Amino acid sequence: MLLSIEKLRGIQWQPGDGQFLADRWPEVLHHIRTSGKLCQIYVDRAGAFRVAREHGGKGFFLSIVEHLSDSEATEFVEAFWNEFVPGERIP
Repeated sequence: MLLSIEKLRGIQWQPGDGQFLADRWPEVLHHIRTSGKLCQIYVDRAGAFRVAREHGGKGFFLSIVEHLSDSEATEFVEAFWNEFVPGERIP
């Protein structure tokens, strides 16, 4: 129903309480993205990598649910960037 609304540009999708995080619902994410909608989801660090590897990452807004120290956040961003934007420096 929501995916049929032309003016709606994106979906913020979160599974129900007690369910796996959104990265564990690839069929739902695929359906949202193939409908042409952007997709905001909540994932842990491993889930961010999973979504980018399985779906290409384009069109997703990934909110990391883990509390990260500055060094953990930096390490994550560097690892993510190096895998998915190889050859370019982090801006």
